[in-house]
Amino acid sequence: MTPKAYSRAEVVSSGQITLSDPSVLQHTEDALRHRREIFPKGARMVAEHAVNTSAELLAASKTVPEDIHALITELIAMTMEYAEQEYVVNGDKLWEFQRALGTEFIQILASMQPREQKYLSCLLEETPGLGKTRIMGIIIAALTRLQAKGLMTGNILILIKRRSLVSQQALGKSAQREAVDSTDERSIREVGVFLRPLLGDDPFSRLPKASCRNLFRQQFVDLAAAEATVRELFEANGLTEHVTSTPGGDGYLLSIAKMLVGQGTLIMGPNRKDMEFLELSPVDPDASSKSDFLFGVPEKFWEDNQVFIQTELDFDNAAEEERPGADTRVAVLSVTSLAQDRSRQKLKKFLEKVEWIFVDEAGLRSDHEYQNIVTHVGGEPPHVLAATAFRRHGRANYQRHFSTVSPRQGVNSPDHPLKQQRLDVFPGEGEPLYPSGSIEAFEQFLVHYRMRRDLPGDQGKPQPWEGPHIITVDKRLVAYATMRLREEFGATGMRFISYDANATDERYSARIQARMNDPVHDQTCLIASPQSVMDSFDWPRLRSTSIAVHDKDRSCETLARLGGRQLHTRQPDGGYLIQQRFADAPSRNNTLWDLHESDAQISQKGVFPLTPGEVFFGQDARESDEAFMADRPPYSTRPIAVHLSGKEHVKRNLQKGNFLPHLNKQSPFPAACVFPPCNEGETPEEYAVRFAAVNGLENYLSDVQESAEGCATPDALYAALTRSAQRCACRILCGGDAQLAVPDPVVLTAPAPAVPKAPPKKEKPRSPVDDIVRHVVRKVCGGDARRVLQNYGSFLRCDAHAEIEMGGDTKAVRSSLRLTLRTLLSGKGIDKRSLAAELASANPPDTE
Repeated sequence: MTPKAYSRAEVVSSGQITLSDPSVLQHTEDALRHRREIFPKGARMVAEHAVNTSAELLAASKTVPEDIHALITELIAMTMEYAEQEYVVNGDKLWEFQRALGTEFIQILASMQPREQKYLSCLLEETPGLGKTRIMGIIIAALTRLQAKGLMTGNILILIKRRSLVSQQALGKSAQREAVDSTDERSIREVGVFLRPLLGDDPFSRLPKASCRNLFRQQFVDLAAAEATVRELFEANGLTEHVTSTPGGDGYLLSIAKMLVGQGTLIMGPNRKDMEFLELSPVDPDASSKSDFLFGVPEKFWEDNQVFIQTELDFDNAAEEERPGADTRVAVLSVTSLAQDRSRQKLKKFLEKVEWIFVDEAGLRSDHEYQNIVTHVGGEPPHVLAATAFRRHGRANYQRHFSTVSPRQGVNSPDHPLKQQRLDVFPGEGEPLYPSGSIEAFEQFLVHYRMRRDLPGDQGKPQPWEGPHIITVDKRLVAYATMRLREEFGATGMRFISYDANATDERYSARIQARMNDPVHDQTCLIASPQSVMDSFDWPRLRSTSIAVHDKDRSCETLARLGGRQLHTRQPDGGYLIQQRFADAPSRNNTLWDLHESDAQISQKGVFPLTPGEVFFGQDARESDEAFMADRPPYSTRPIAVHLSGKEHVKRNLQKGNFLPHLNKQSPFPAACVFPPCNEGETPEEYAVRFAAVNGLENYLSDVQESAEGCATPDALYAALTRSAQRCACRILCGGDAQLAVPDPVVLTAPAPAVPKAPPKKEKPRSPVDDIVRHVVRKVCGGDARRVLQNYGSFLRCDAHAEIEMGGDTKAVRSSLRLTLRTLLSGKGIDKRSLAAELASANPPDTE
């Protein structure tokens, strides 16, 4: 019997389709043809058994497992609905290549071979900013529909790279702003830290804790009412010395009131000890409350609390009702929250039913590592769809792989909202090149920071600093760069903030994102290291990205990921990619044109004349630029050497630079010391006085003298004085109070005390794990054990700890180590058997 043929409108309105229906077959054929047009000439081979026609897809769908068949059917039904809506999804229109990617995923599903594959694992590799999250969100929407219809009984697990990024990825714009308003105990302490330098006192420490909690838990709407409440609380508890009679006269009271109504927040300052206030505009009531990940989740799931989003950093110690349980259908968690076995066991009721895992920024991890999260608690291996920006190695760890759409393809697609990305590179040919991370290199950057780009300026386009923008520098330079930018350009109205991305700063990432996306307070500049912003933020209002750090990786990963932050922008006038070049010879100086084929037609060798601010991506804007310049006098250009590497780079005008030594991991401040010649018979303390005078540390003399005490050799004295100067420089840059100490004449004339010989250093006792690792390595490697321990000791120790955490005894640990070691020495690479071991070495859990 021939099945009844429904019209396209009937199929879409009913929501129930049959793949053999003529209207569905026609829609599928059109989608497959569209995919071939977007990715022509077979450049994207989706699978060995690819289907390229609707008839082939219909035949293949009959051989796949039932759950995959249901997903194919639901995805086609959704694409038919989107076609009726002109492909508007979650308020934004799908781009042409995003539609083609969705079709390609359907082809991959249809190519699954049930006899060979018990599960499906796919890697979606796309350039940052081109819509990976949206594609995954459409697939999640289809799966949640199947859950609501009873066609899928399993759960969905969405994994985000770090805990601090969960709210940014899983919450919509309005919900992200609500997450910024925290009312926990730590937020109250942060307000006290913020007030201390302003008032010389922390008034919140003198208020009853219950009053403070009640104040922050109140739902204020009116700013004046919130300020009056704070004023009354201070007066009622005898803090009248901190209150004036003029409403609004005290800036700190207004700041507290703005925090209470959601118009302000606090972040850590660059000196790592003070809190700084960031003003925010009121929450837009029309802002989307759904993220690209979860926009398609049925409303009933939200109403019945069947969706769990990990918004708290301290998730492992949360109560049972604050964790995903047996009733949870969709959970968004961080990878690090599942690193330990005890964490997975606490979520066993949810994890053992997981059928699909979605991973954002998968990095180099294999599908098995994510499946182990489920199988370790007794579940069946789930399907895995992982997304990453750039994956140079390990693609074979997944059964299927999406090829990459280049930024140039994305920007030049007919419906891409971002039509232009402009370029500037400095210094030019003949100008000095300084090492990356040096003070001189950043001072060179300051010269170019506010330099006007004439070409876009004459066209009426904004300059790179006119709007939210980021400057990436060496991690050691973050605090110094923030201080120098505030000194030079603080009077321009630009707000310079820093982000360190350690365990403490991750708490403030959502607050920084709220400020960078604020449509009112758009004069904001973020200074950060590349590692802290490459995958951490989504800034649709970003005006420019300045890359003031060297990318040594031949794969250009740093440049690619930083450029990806800029490609997330939705500014109608486009944006800027600004790159500084350095004297890091003989390593390669990667440039943006090494990574991407641009529309600027950059030559492959020699020197080319760059017009600062010319279009790098965006063919339409490029042609408009050329037409604009044809009718005007020639613009000044900067000669840029295409490549700086090897012997050719050594011949350039290279300069040495002063670097910022680490005082510790959180306080990288400079201390360029000058050592005067030693006088005969001079004591260390006398030399310290002259050292302080030469280096401008007279106000810190007692610190310098104290560090010189007991130094028996010149080398020891120089080292001690260097450390002292670093500490002083740290206090100077942080705005610390000067130490007004008067030198004691007795100290200056006293002979140097005899320095006893330092006792021999005691060897640090080895742990039992170290002994086991050393024993196994010696047994397996013999005389080569020392080299193997140097190369692989850290990984082997992590592997041993992971085996112990999973209940293995000494015998099991040794057996595991022997297997791991043989795999390492075989030259075939290693398939890390334990997610806990790999995460412990690469992503240690965040700590408060």
